[in-house]
Amino acid sequence: MAIKEDSFKVAGLYYYQEDFLKKLNFDIDNDDYEFDSSSVELIPEPENKYDPNAIKVLVNGIKIGYVPKELTSFVRDIIDSPNFLGAEVTIFGEKYQGYDDDDETDEIDLWASIHLSTQFESEEEKKSEKNWTILAKIELILGILNFILSLI
Repeated sequence: MAIKEDSFKVAGLYYYQEDFLKKLNFDIDNDDYEFDSSSVELIPEPENKYDPNAIKVLVNGIKIGYVPKELTSFVRDIIDSPNFLGAEVTIFGEKYQGYDDDDETDEIDLWASIHLSTQFESEEEKKSEKNWTILAKIELILGILNFILSLI
């Protein structure tokens, strides 16, 4: 089986970054943080008052944002598929100097990407399976013919 991967950025990360920076002990001076499918959840949120099609993104049980609105239908089809293998999240960012009432402040810009993996049959696998099916049918027909000939 072949594997297809789709990637996109998490929406709304800014609104949740302070909370998850603390809870995940995120160190901005470190490299990118990668979370595998065992710690990533994509959960439909039909009670969301802004978008009943919203899908929230959790890492280790902590909300980091949402699937972008324009991708929710596409992502829902993937996560509802029996071929869905899982999701991974990469969080990365940088520090910069900001200003608050003329005072310098340390600010952080963060981004997060979601990577979805699904399994599918390649064209070669489909052809191979079709060929085996045809061969099995031919063998069955030959077996029936041999049986009929043995009765004569």
